[in-house]
Amino acid sequence: MGQLPTDLPGLDVQRGLRQCGGREALYHALLRLYVQHNAGFGDQVRAALQRGDYAAAERMAHTLKGSSSQVGAESVEQPAADLEAALRAQAPQQDVQAVLDRLEPPLSRLLAALAPHLPGD
Repeated sequence: MGQLPTDLPGLDVQRGLRQCGGREALYHALLRLYVQHNAGFGDQVRAALQRGDYAAAERMAHTLKGSSSQVGAESVEQPAADLEAALRAQAPQQDVQAVLDRLEPPLSRLLAALAPHLPGD
């Protein structure tokens, strides 16, 4: 397992390691899952909204918020919480889209920065 840089923008590695009880192998595994599961996040949320399934979109946002907290993805955690709140309130579609538009850039940057450091099994 490669050494994960501690200066990745938007990621608090020390926080993530604390959440994992200091177990680096577990933290790397969670980061790998985080990258894999969130690569198509925006498209998945948009597809749910097109189907009118606000509940599914809200669950996706909730899951992203929680997993971001677990791994220390500080740049994503609050925008994901904002999206979850907008979906829970059944905010107008343009408002939800605006929140999603604020979430996607930090998520994309983080996923792109993490991917080279997390080789597959």
